[in-house]
Amino acid sequence: MRYISLIILLIVSMQVKAQIKADGYLGTMPTWYYLDQMDQNLWENVVHNRINLSYDFSPSLIGVIQFRNRLIFGETVREIPGYVALINSDQGWVDMTYNLASGNSAILNMTVDRLWLDFYIGKLQVRAGRQRINWGQAMVWNPNDIFNAYSFFDFDYPERPGIDGVRLQLYTGMTSQVEGVFKIDHEQRKTMAMRYRFNAGRYDWQILGGRLHDSDWTAGL
Repeated sequence: MRYISLIILLIVSMQVKAQIKADGYLGTMPTWYYLDQMDQNLWENVVHNRINLSYDFSPSLIGVIQFRNRLIFGETVREIPGYVALINSDQGWVDMTYNLASGNSAILNMTVDRLWLDFYIGKLQVRAGRQRINWGQAMVWNPNDIFNAYSFFDFDYPERPGIDGVRLQLYTGMTSQVEGVFKIDHEQRKTMAMRYRFNAGRYDWQILGGRLHDSDWTAGL
């Protein structure tokens, strides 16, 4: 509930019109599934509403909150065991996913997937909170995306999920940057990594390395 209170506080602050930015959209996605193991044809429809809010406290401090509301109804809710609990799951350190209401064949869900503060101190940018971190560009799967891996088949989520953590970015030149990230997930597992980006020979390069989920070491180029 404390996160809902934060949302209300941000909405109230919209009276300072010069400092607030807001946008969003409303969409719908009907879907049909064939489940081979159950030998069933199932349908569902998702009505998806997104709201994005940002607030400039000062030139060096910015706050952002973004959340998605989904009304999911159809045979999948009724026929697939554990579907309601799956929709209510949150992979972040802080649980910010809520099933506001659920019935025999419908779920109303809200997820806060962005909630962060940006601090700017000279060439250093510090972002703390739930955020999206994408360490590369790829058409389908990206092996360097160690923080925010996602399903390519999730058509109804163009923003992609975020992580709970702290991100430091030091801009060392026009095309170079040193970056460090600390992440913690719902199982208290920690991921820490650093990346150096630069341009050489008319190409963009990045070198990264770190430790995943308190267990595995990784490096990439």
